[in-house]
Amino acid sequence: MKKFSITLALMVFALCLIACPSSTGGGDGFVTGGGNDSCSHIWGSWTLISPITSLTTVQEKRTCSHDAAHTEQRNISFEKYLSSLPNNTMATPYTIAVNIASLNSTLINIHIDNAGRYVNLDFSGSTFTAIGNSVFWHCAFLTGITIPNSVTSIGNSAFDNCTSLTGIIIPNSVTSIGNYAFNNCTSLNGITIPNSVTTIESFAFTSCTSLTSVTFNRANTVIADSNNFPNGASLMSVYPAGGIGTYIRSGGTWSKQL
Repeated sequence: MKKFSITLALMVFALCLIACPSSTGGGDGFVTGGGNDSCSHIWGSWTLISPITSLTTVQEKRTCSHDAAHTEQRNISFEKYLSSLPNNTMATPYTIAVNIASLNSTLINIHIDNAGRYVNLDFSGSTFTAIGNSVFWHCAFLTGITIPNSVTSIGNSAFDNCTSLTGIIIPNSVTSIGNYAFNNCTSLNGITIPNSVTTIESFAFTSCTSLTSVTFNRANTVIADSNNFPNGASLMSVYPAGGIGTYIRSGGTWSKQL
């Protein structure tokens, strides 16, 4: 009898695996047809489907441990996804790949800050051509961003008051940097202005108190006024006269690195 019971249990288990259907979750954080149901699903943890294609809603996936061919997906808000991750620090940000066609006012700054997780956003696979005005304004938990080569302009206040932004590479496709674009990015200590940039508008890097190195790869980039950089009057006294090169700030004075 005991042997028969064990055999019967194994047969039921096998039938469950065969009949175990895939299902799709619906709604923000809710799943349909899933869980440890009558077919004895035992689900693994939810994982992000990367790269994400929206900055409002993302997709997650989990797999049945009985059979990897059986999976579930669900939609969840980007903010809720970030909030589900363990707490981290500026030194240990999460890097998230994002492939999107436009980057305008999406409230992404609010979503990131509400989640309270430090992130690097990798847009290298995206195709948008401009970073809109104030998109990341006051986004205190943004530590880094990879801008795609398709971008030609960085809008006004795009990264204004991103106080945790430690590094950013501006691609050699950007032609203009808007007013207050990087104002008060107090953790930014160096920036390279590529050859493609023809104009830097007013207050673009003002109040970047940690900024001590600026590399100009163009000899005649137009700096709108002396408020563009910390100790901007000093910088404008040596650039563009000094031409292409790296300029270092020490004790409130800029000089060209030899």
